[in-house]
Amino acid sequence: MPDFSELLDHGPFIRLPDMLPGQTSSPLERYLGHYGLDALRSEDIAVHAGHLEAGGFRLWAQLWTPRKPRGTVFVVHGYFDHLALYRHLLAHLLRNGWQVALWDLPGHGLTNCLDGDRIGTEQFVETVDAVTRALGVD
Repeated sequence: MPDFSELLDHGPFIRLPDMLPGQTSSPLERYLGHYGLDALRSEDIAVHAGHLEAGGFRLWAQLWTPRKPRGTVFVVHGYFDHLALYRHLLAHLLRNGWQVALWDLPGHGLTNCLDGDRIGTEQFVETVDAVTRALGVD
């Protein structure tokens, strides 16, 4: 399993430069390539990625936006998952014109969770609200 811990220090949530797969070897590009997400990038889809401060956590988030989105879908992963595992769902939603917001829940993927943090349903719900506000989409 590749080590993507360098992305834990990735900066704030920003729009990624428009580049096609394989144009750089940055940790973020390796991450996108490993999970097959780079194949979903195109001139017609803007991708934002990075960390959002939300609900007391530093959430790893991505926002995929086609040119004329018909609305926004929020994808919340399962308990032992992380956002990159939902590539097929992301591809389907993008093909059908949806903007897609995904993020790693606390203690999952590239989102922080300190030892001893109590993570429960309340914190997960708080992150949904915080991500909605941070991204300015509803």
